[in-house]
Amino acid sequence: MKRVSRSLSSPFAFATLLCGGAFPLWAGVENFLSELDFSEYQSKPALKSAPAVPARTHTTPDAVFSSHSGLITKEDIEARIQLALSKRFGLRGDFQVEVTQWESAQIQGNWSLQLLQCSPDRPSSSAFVRFAVVTAAGKSSPVNVAIRCRHVQEIYIAGRALSRGDRIAADSLEKRKVDVFRQNVRVITGETNLEGYELMASVSPGSPVLWNHVNAIPLIRKGQEVDVFGNGKGIYITMKGLAMQDGGSGEYIKIRNVSSKQEFKAKVLNENSVKVSF
Repeated sequence: MKRVSRSLSSPFAFATLLCGGAFPLWAGVENFLSELDFSEYQSKPALKSAPAVPARTHTTPDAVFSSHSGLITKEDIEARIQLALSKRFGLRGDFQVEVTQWESAQIQGNWSLQLLQCSPDRPSSSAFVRFAVVTAAGKSSPVNVAIRCRHVQEIYIAGRALSRGDRIAADSLEKRKVDVFRQNVRVITGETNLEGYELMASVSPGSPVLWNHVNAIPLIRKGQEVDVFGNGKGIYITMKGLAMQDGGSGEYIKIRNVSSKQEFKAKVLNENSVKVSF
């Protein structure tokens, strides 16, 4: 007897299995501060002699600017760190940085700040930052500072009493500016489009609308019969399937072939259609 070859990897075999065997089917860090140290400046120009930048190092864009006073002030450092962290974390809105302790340092000519490390490595109300100051003479030793941060953004609040099961409408929400770093909950920022969401819990007037209050409205509900479209490498099939779970646009849900009872994952296209690729 000849051995049966493994052919499930071919598109024809996958489609046959999907369709049930028939083809085609129909279906607090302030104590860690250190002063700015320029003792290790390199004598050669920084562009030629500076060591390679580590993979996690971030250099701020347009960071070189003239220091007319000959000093690096607290305001200068705050502005440079603010720019560096905004770029690193992709922060939008009113982001502010305060260095908790800094003594102005003498500097000659233009300089830039090179961000080396931030702990924690995520947006936070307080952090520990390590950076270096770069001039034409070279790069300083790493400098450590503690910072406090504010990130003021608009968030959604309930304009009236909202009930579980309600579909979210624009006229039911208002916006309020808050420091999102001071919030201990997952607030929803004002630029988020909540069209297509419904409430999973009641919200009283004036209270923030949180992510655990809302859920995307499923396009397909569990138990619903749907049209299944399949394609891959020149093969195209259609069949009827039964949704085994709810699913929103673009989500992958489990579908059961009505004829063969085979189950598989498919991507939700709209209110009554899903797609499977092979």
